[in-house]
Amino acid sequence: MQQKFLEKTLGQQIADMAAKYPDDNMIDYTDRDYSRTWKEFNDECETIARGFMALGLKKGSHISIWGTNVPAWLLTFFGSAKMAACPCQNCFSGPAVYNNASQGKCFTKC
Repeated sequence: MQQKFLEKTLGQQIADMAAKYPDDNMIDYTDRDYSRTWKEFNDECETIARGFMALGLKKGSHISIWGTNVPAWLLTFFGSAKMAACPCQNCFSGPAVYNNASQGKCFTKC
C-alpha cells in the first residue's frame, strides 16, 4: 500500500497548528530575545508571505535564504512556504553563491 507523504502544505500545517494550539510555545531561542506561540509565529509568517507577494513573488517563485540559525531565517523559510514559493536554503560560500544566483536558481535575494 502506497502512503501519501504529505496531504497538506507546510504553510497549511503551520496554520492548523496555530488554530489547534494558539497559545502553546512554538519556538524559543536561548541566545536571543525571541519566543513565539504558534499563533504569533503563524501571524509573522503570513506577514512575510504578504511582503513577498507585494514584491511580485508568487507560487513557485524561488527564494534563496542564506543565513545562520536566526529568527529571520526561520520566518523567511516558513513565510515563503506559506505562499507556496520554493525556499532554497543555500549552504554555499564564495563563488558557489554567485553561481547559484546567476544561473537563475534564485530569483529574489532578501
